[in-house]
Amino acid sequence: MENIPNERLETGFTIEESSDKVIKTLGMFWQPSSDSFRFKINLTKPPTTITKRFILSDISKLFDPIGIIAPVVITAKLIMQEVWQINDLGWDEIVPEQIQVKWTNYRNSLQILNHLSVGRRVASGYTNQRYEMHGFSDASERAYGACFYLRTIQEDIITVKRLCSKSRVAPLKSISLPRLELCGALLLAKLI
Repeated sequence: MENIPNERLETGFTIEESSDKVIKTLGMFWQPSSDSFRFKINLTKPPTTITKRFILSDISKLFDPIGIIAPVVITAKLIMQEVWQINDLGWDEIVPEQIQVKWTNYRNSLQILNHLSVGRRVASGYTNQRYEMHGFSDASERAYGACFYLRTIQEDIITVKRLCSKSRVAPLKSISLPRLELCGALLLAKLI
């Protein structure tokens, strides 16, 4: 903000369309020219052997504080849960081939996220708009999640934008589906 002339700040802050500069903030990337959040997935070349430590290291690089890519992250956590179910598997031991193939395919598909762009602005700010906040949660036998939406109504135009979401892997101990639905509802209440 210090580099922006006062006359631009007084008339409203705009950024030239030619500006392709990306700013990293809170672990996310913001592109001012399009006012959108972006992801940069820079995973190192996979080693010839995939271990529990390597998978967990890759998962920790997926930083998503507001849950934009929650469906992608939960997939990684489900694979990690499969690894944890293997008894007597050390941190530096090779995971079974079935999990290696699954992880390699998943890891290769993460590069698609580099092309994802999500608008930062969720409401236009006009005075004659009506806002509604909606929450949704759901569960399956393997995971549950919740998301929070903002519905904007301006005359006859309705827009819906997701504000944030969270997801969790279901516990290894078998829990009934209604109880997992309640876990999803609790997660939604905390999210709101």
